[in-house]
Amino acid sequence: MSFSIRIAVIAALVAIVSGCTWVKIPPEAKEVAIVPAKFVADCRKIGVVSANTADTLAGIPRARRKIEEELDLLAKEQAAAINANTLVRKSMEGGTAAYTAYYCE
Repeated sequence: MSFSIRIAVIAALVAIVSGCTWVKIPPEAKEVAIVPAKFVADCRKIGVVSANTADTLAGIPRARRKIEEELDLLAKEQAAAINANTLVRKSMEGGTAAYTAYYCE
């Protein structure tokens, strides 16, 4: 296989994989909502959760939308584990995000 074909194959594989979401969400976490802070005024604060995921793959930056999606899914899983049903994202930088978890009636 020629060098240029190898490079093309590698580039195609990286493009395909970088678009994938690796996180699978359990059923109870699907019920957790992520909302702006203005919607939790009447909710009970449960705690803080954080999430981390890879923001690069083989040194190539991943799509911000995919990173955000994975971080949200991971945070929802943590929220469900502490009996929270609502999250407010406080920060997101690279492959790390912080959320405040609430229980809303």
